[in-house]
Amino acid sequence: MLIRMIFIQNISTSVHPIHRLFHLLVRWHF
Repeated sequence: MLIRMIFIQNISTSVHPIHRLFHLLVRWHF
């Protein structure tokens, strides 16, 4: 799942505030 994290981080560099929500969801899910 490292690739996924890197991908999310890479996209986070240029994504709407939804990225933050997604990150929170992912963190809660994990």
